[in-house]
Amino acid sequence: MISVVADVTESKKSERDRRFFMELFENTDDVAVMKDTQLRYVGVNRACLQLFGLDGPGSVIGKTDEELFRGLATPQEIAAFSDNDGQAMALPRGQSLVVEEQITGADGIQTFLTRKFPIYDEKGEKILGTGTLSSEISDRKRMEEELRLALRRADELRSQAQAATEAKSAFLAVMSHEIRTPLNGIIGFLDLLSETDLTPLQRDHLSYAEASAQSLLAITGNVLDISKIEAGALELESLTTDLAATVRQALAIAHYGARAKGIELRLKIADDVPPYIVTDPLRLHQVLVNLVGNGVKFTEKGFVEVAVTFQEDGGRGAFSFSVTDTGIGIGTEQKRRLFKAFAQGDSSTARHYGGTGLGLAIAAGILERMGSALKLESRPGEGSCFSFTLVADGACGEPPGEGKVAREDLTVIERERPPIIVIADDIEPNRRLIGELLRTLLPGASLFEAVDGREALEFFLKENPDLIVMDLKMPLLDGLEAADLIRREGNASGRRRTPIVAVTADTQATTRRESLESGIDAFLTKPVDGRELRRLLERFLGEPRGLLLSKDSHRKRASGPPGLTIRLGPPLPGTDRHEEDSAC
Repeated sequence: MISVVADVTESKKSERDRRFFMELFENTDDVAVMKDTQLRYVGVNRACLQLFGLDGPGSVIGKTDEELFRGLATPQEIAAFSDNDGQAMALPRGQSLVVEEQITGADGIQTFLTRKFPIYDEKGEKILGTGTLSSEISDRKRMEEELRLALRRADELRSQAQAATEAKSAFLAVMSHEIRTPLNGIIGFLDLLSETDLTPLQRDHLSYAEASAQSLLAITGNVLDISKIEAGALELESLTTDLAATVRQALAIAHYGARAKGIELRLKIADDVPPYIVTDPLRLHQVLVNLVGNGVKFTEKGFVEVAVTFQEDGGRGAFSFSVTDTGIGIGTEQKRRLFKAFAQGDSSTARHYGGTGLGLAIAAGILERMGSALKLESRPGEGSCFSFTLVADGACGEPPGEGKVAREDLTVIERERPPIIVIADDIEPNRRLIGELLRTLLPGASLFEAVDGREALEFFLKENPDLIVMDLKMPLLDGLEAADLIRREGNASGRRRTPIVAVTADTQATTRRESLESGIDAFLTKPVDGRELRRLLERFLGEPRGLLLSKDSHRKRASGPPGLTIRLGPPLPGTDRHEEDSAC
């Protein structure tokens, strides 16, 4: 008897490994296939058969992609399968090719994320074929495409919204100019007319016309401001601002209305409040004017008090403002809609007190833009207290003046001859109004009128004027372009710097920045205020003897057309810095 003993341990291990591999191959959810070097199928798993609706391995083994997918995929897609297999076979052992492949059938496009790799013999020397693992990612691709389209649509909508905002901002700037320009003429000439010899009846009629014009100006300003706030086009500046002066000016505007009703105006500024705050002075003033005016409007007796306190806040300061009145007060239901545009407490309030209902909405919108919030404490019949806090830098000393950029080139020259002034505006009534104001303030001045920026430039080159007063929005060559050319020509010829004052209804910060960059030195906001014009003349031309009217002679008739003078008005009423109860 012959016995043969053989060690089958390695054989059993190989069989076990093969079995594990086949189980993994068959049960994976990914499509798994193997091809020989002729790119014919030598093995497919259950997922592949199910995905493509094949009967069994026999319907696949030995076939090429061309034979298997004819009619199921496009010729280009089939060619891509073979090309990717060829690239995979050229790879070293252990490397793989990852690509996206797709099949376009009757039900649409199926997309696969595919990893193809070479299969070598045990020694890693001879290529036997390729292996492929594919995961269907059609749903993911659809979601990615939907997301991509959604993001593109969102970008388009964002761009449209931005364009709409910019268009609205531009529209507001144009409307501000177009509305304030005729109002400038109306208010200015009414002001001049009031200084002529009028009968009592004519003066009475004139006072109503002036009040109506000022009311229209205020309403126009409010509507434009609330539109800017809603459009996100409200711009802010950051300037060192005299805090006490800003508050006093707000009280001064309400002075006459309070005096007519016998209401007391009070101002309390705590001792530790810095004299200057770094903020937007125009918008802070606007908020205070609205709140104080609101308090006077709804108070029949008692007082309206403005209080300012200060508290250190991490290196900066918290400036707290409150406006308290003893008026009619506000109920809980009314508070909910009080800060909405065109809203008032209730219909009876609107009928009794009038107004547009924009003041508080504008104040709240400005404060929100400034990083603050308007708060209200009130009870019916007990008055109201509106308050807000601005976190800002405080400062001591003198604040910087307007337009510090390159202002060292400006000189005040004492001269024997009267000053030469160019007035540039495409609208004749505006030129006439500025001219009459200047003739009143500077009786001997030589005035030249230009209808656009081109003529202003010509007058500058020919006459070498001492001052240019120029509208920003003009045809052919606008104020910004003209100022830039004037500065270039002046620098090239070595002339002294001629001050340029821009007359504009556009109060946006970007417009002012662009103006200063173009060479503008100062601004006159429409409607033109005679006192502000006087201040600018004193700043840029000095006050040579006989050149400017004295403070006591501002009501004398000017040279020029008979009966035309300028009413500069009384100085703004002031208060002591820390505390004053001023009976109005």
